[in-house]
Amino acid sequence: MTKKAARLLMPSICFSTGPEQHRRYYVGKVKEILTVTGPDVIISIKNYAGLGLPSALPSWWSHLCGFSGLVLHYHGCNTDATTSGA
Repeated sequence: MTKKAARLLMPSICFSTGPEQHRRYYVGKVKEILTVTGPDVIISIKNYAGLGLPSALPSWWSHLCGFSGLVLHYHGCNTDATTSGA
């Protein structure tokens, strides 16, 4: 549907740190998104509150790169890694 409309779809995952937010969680969410949307999307990782530690990204980012042709985008606010957004 998005392709027919000549539009780009960018579903987002809100990135945070907590006991339930770990690599398997985020990789699972990307799989869910791709099941619904298909591969022609840009997956956006959002860190609006600044609670997600950018140092945690590489541990699951590399697993996301295993999806063939997946385009990833990171959006952080100026509070990254400071928890001052809480």
